[in-house]
Amino acid sequence: RNYISDVQVSTISVKPAQIRVNTVSSGESIHVTVLDGKKVIAEKEGKDIILDIPDANLWDAENPYLYTIEVSLRENDQITDTFKDTFGIRTIEWDNKGLYINGIRTQLRGGCIHSDNGILGAAEYDEAAERKIRILKNYGFNAIRSSHNGCSEAILKACDKYGMYIIDEPWDMWWRQKNPNDYGKFFRDHY
Repeated sequence: RNYISDVQVSTISVKPAQIRVNTVSSGESIHVTVLDGKKVIAEKEGKDIILDIPDANLWDAENPYLYTIEVSLRENDQITDTFKDTFGIRTIEWDNKGLYINGIRTQLRGGCIHSDNGILGAAEYDEAAERKIRILKNYGFNAIRSSHNGCSEAILKACDKYGMYIIDEPWDMWWRQKNPNDYGKFFRDHY
């Protein structure tokens, strides 16, 4: 049986808004649908496609607008696998004067978080992740940095939903190592 193993959505432009949807699948017949709420606003067939998003609402920390993407794999007129997720349309650029989200200079006001939930322990729960991001957002934060490891999917989704920028730190050792087998050993080859 064929299946969808990955779907990547990337913003090509914001005026006019265009996205690229790249689907990795063992099957060939891919149908992509983009929804704004329950309304279908774009759809197309193919594994690597470009879609126009009319009158797009752009995602940023002040307006975390999300669309839904649905990807289906068909074989013999039967849907054999599906993928569904949310995404925001935005551009990110930087230069020696700063960071620009959708062409607007943006200052990050953030803090560092660790992958723990107090008395709940190190396991991540959707509700706990949302609560953590919601509290930070209410205190005026617009950014977080994950400490020495990538964020959980629950944190990433909460940041998308509430409008929080992420500096996703995959490791804490770069050129020097804390011990002989930490990631600093591989940083030069993989950064």
